[in-house]
Amino acid sequence: MVAQTLVIGKRRFVVVPEREFRRLQKRAGEGAVRPSFAEEAMRELKTYRKTGKAAAWSDVKRKLGM
Repeated sequence: MVAQTLVIGKRRFVVVPEREFRRLQKRAGEGAVRPSFAEEAMRELKTYRKTGKAAAWSDVKRKLGM
């Protein structure tokens, strides 16, 4: 990816070609589809640390709607 930096005042900006920008936008949107995955993973980790028992994978998938 070809990128240029631009300084206006004390702020720095990155200038990228529009095609690359659209591609990055698309990739960023893919990760934002299900933010609950990370939240659910953190809940499961906390539960595991407290009890020492992991939840069944089928239960986790059901909670996430997979």
